[in-house]
Formats: sequence, structure tokens, C-alpha cells
Amino acid sequence: MKQSGISACLFLALVFFFSCSPQTEIKPVQPNPSPSAPLPSTIPSLQDDSASILLDRAENFITQLGKQEYAAVVSHFDEKMKQLMPSEKLKESWETLLVKTGAFQQITGARMEKIARNDVVFVTCQFEKLALDAKIVFDGDNHIGGLLFLPTRLAVTPNN
Repeated sequence: MKQSGISACLFLALVFFFSCSPQTEIKPVQPNPSPSAPLPSTIPSLQDDSASILLDRAENFITQLGKQEYAAVVSHFDEKMKQLMPSEKLKESWETLLVKTGAFQQITGARMEKIARNDVVFVTCQFEKLALDAKIVFDGDNHIGGLLFLPTRLAVTPNN
């Protein structure tokens, strides 16, 4: 079997492993309910801007992937992801996923969470046959260091 075929199979195996295995529910970070409680150490408006930027980057990334603009998609990756998933492998993996899910139709929502030290954006993608969440992990330089498609489990904020 070709190495690119192995990569595509590994990608799909991860997708289907996570779709079949029980998931630990991850709850979004809730805003501070008490106005008298101490403020976070960073300025909230900067946090909001940063979150907005990452949400936009993640949605743009999925839009480009849906349009099969593989070179543009790979440009969002960090160096390790570029080595592990160059545009040809990404194309094979995406096309294999589409065989199972049907055509990509639209983004229906997105949410952001902080998991460990990483900013993670979940973009809910509607395909012809089902919806999946694209779990996109950003590094400290706002490059994508991880990508995984999971079953949609949590409510998301609809796009405006």
C-alpha cells in the first residue's frame, strides 16, 4: 500500500475512532458571573479580539477546505503539520472523508475553548449525510497544529 494511502487511512481511522468512542464532554468557558469578582489578568477586549481572530481563521480554513483549495489550507498549518499533511495527503484525506459524509455544504457554527495551553476552535460542518465538528488546535503563533473531525456533541453559536 502506498504511504499516502496509509496516511489517508490513518486520518479516517482517527475520525471514525473518535466518532465511535465515548467522548468526555468539554464545557465552554463560562463568563465570570459575579461583577464584584476579580477581573482576569489580561484585558478582556484583547481576549475578545483574539478569540474573534481565531474563530475567523478557523472558519476561513474550513471554507477553503470545503472549496478544495488545498495549498491555501496548508498555508495555515505550523511546520510540523505541513510535514505530516502536505497538500496531496490533505487532498486524499479530505476526499476519503467526503466519501463517508457526502459533500461539504456549510459551516453552521463555531465555538472556542482553552484546552490545556492551547486555543481550540470547534467548527461545526454540515455535510450531505451528517454534521461533524472540525477540532482545530492553534499554536502560540496562531498556526494550526492539529486537526480532527469529531461527531457534533455540543451546542454552538450560530453564524450571523
